[in-house]
Amino acid sequence: MLAEAERGSDGSAVTLIQEPGREETLRYDALVENAARCAAALAERGVGHGDRVVLCLPTGSRFITAFFGTQLLGAMPTAIAVPLRFGGAAGFEGQLKDLVGYLRPAAVVTTSAVIQALDGLFDTPLVDGEELYARATSSDAPQHPIRRPDDDDLALIQCTSGSTGKPKGVMISHAHLAANCEQIVDVLRWTREDTTVSWAPLYHDMGLITGLLCPVHVGGDAVLMSPSRFLRAPVEWLQHISHYRGAFGAAPNFAYGYLTSRVRDEDMEGVDLSSWRGALCGAEPIQPATVQRFVERFRRWGLPEDAFIPGYGMAEATLAITSTQPDAPFRFDSIDRQTAVGGGRAIDVAPDSTEALHIVDCGRPVAGTEVRIVDDEGRPLGENEIGHVQFRSPSRTAGYFDLPEETAACVD
Repeated sequence: MLAEAERGSDGSAVTLIQEPGREETLRYDALVENAARCAAALAERGVGHGDRVVLCLPTGSRFITAFFGTQLLGAMPTAIAVPLRFGGAAGFEGQLKDLVGYLRPAAVVTTSAVIQALDGLFDTPLVDGEELYARATSSDAPQHPIRRPDDDDLALIQCTSGSTGKPKGVMISHAHLAANCEQIVDVLRWTREDTTVSWAPLYHDMGLITGLLCPVHVGGDAVLMSPSRFLRAPVEWLQHISHYRGAFGAAPNFAYGYLTSRVRDEDMEGVDLSSWRGALCGAEPIQPATVQRFVERFRRWGLPEDAFIPGYGMAEATLAITSTQPDAPFRFDSIDRQTAVGGGRAIDVAPDSTEALHIVDCGRPVAGTEVRIVDDEGRPLGENEIGHVQFRSPSRTAGYFDLPEETAACVD
């Protein structure tokens, strides 16, 4: 981002779309300056190098500025969803209490509504994201010196749980993050000339990395819309891809089915999807029928037949472990469901068999990554045997924050 910021007015930018007609563009040079002022404001509130900062903000300039401002201090951001409503001790308040007790953050940056709802419940300082952003965009506010991180410094902590169990924070260093971004842009042949258009939430690793950090890594443009806007008007994602000539956009399987069923033909007038060469998909099981219906439905508006790119990953790998390549045909295997579930083996059956379980080909390991399948004891399994995924990669986490036993059980 710093290199791109040096281009000034010729540099790339992040465009934020809250709703039609409400767009905000942040060039990388302005984003760096805002983040430096945000870092200074956080430092005044006691946040320092090595601290954790929880970000509970919606997709937008406030989130992005606070995220990079935290990193400029050498602190580690952890992003979580903004609650739609408050449900007592068993709801958001209880989840946040567990997370704060676990991470022991120096601050929680959030909305005024959350601060009002949680007033007096925590000892941790609650920072109003709107006030922080006002300070960050004030030209006469001091800037924190730009600090280039060491490879082993933590870039962020990605929580894998919290809604269904105790939180578990995956520690991602700057080296891990840079490695995975490079692996992703390498396999996808992603360049500075490519624009990504994303609605995936920034508190999720798919949205954060493919929607924001990969564009920053490669120095390209990013267009971000809010997840709630996508759910209300999914066609707008396609309209933005058309308008901004988006090359990449990532979403889970459900979103492609949602588009197919909810978008009306009349809403697609003037839409051209021919620029979309990477419809990335992961984060949940991929259903071949969903993919086939999506491609069949939208190819009449220029969607390339080979645009769909399945992949597999996890937070412990920063994000991506495997990916298909652009222009590769979409493939899946059909295996016997009962044998797979009860016998732990993959036996081919006809795709139209009532016992068929369809498994999508998620490609080869990204560069520098090794993958193997093992049994419950960690012993490698043979071909067509079903077991646990193990991987080795330069993007692999060093472990879980403050959880030595869980780290020892998963990281070798």
